Amino acid sequence: MSDDLAWMAEDHWRTVRRFSYAEIPEDQREEFFADLGRRAELQIEALTLTMAGPDTEGEDPEQRRRRYAQARLDARQQVLGEMILVDEDDRHFQQPGWWRRLK
Repeated sequence: MSDDLAWMAEDHWRTVRRFSYAEIPEDQREEFFADLGRRAELQIEALTLTMAGPDTEGEDPEQRRRRYAQARLDARQQVLGEMILVDEDDRHFQQPGWWRRLK
C-alpha cells in the first residue's frame, strides 16, 4: 500500500508541486517518496484505530468490519490531504524584494 502512496505523492508533486519537486535531488527522489509513502501508511493505520474507536457491546462482526472500513477511508482521506496531496509551498510564490520596493 505504501508503494501506491509513494507513487501518488511523486506524481502529485511532479505535476502540482513542481517547485518543491525540483528541489529534491534527482538521485534522492525515489527514497524520499518511498519514505513519505511509508510514513503516510503508518499514519493511516494509527488514525484508523483512533477513528474506529473501541468495539461496542452487541456489535456483530459485519458491523465491526464496516466501522473499521469507514474509519480507514476517513483516515486515508485525512492523511492524503495532510501529507500526500498538498499544495505547493507558499514560499515559492512570495514576491522578490525588488518588487515590493517598487510599490
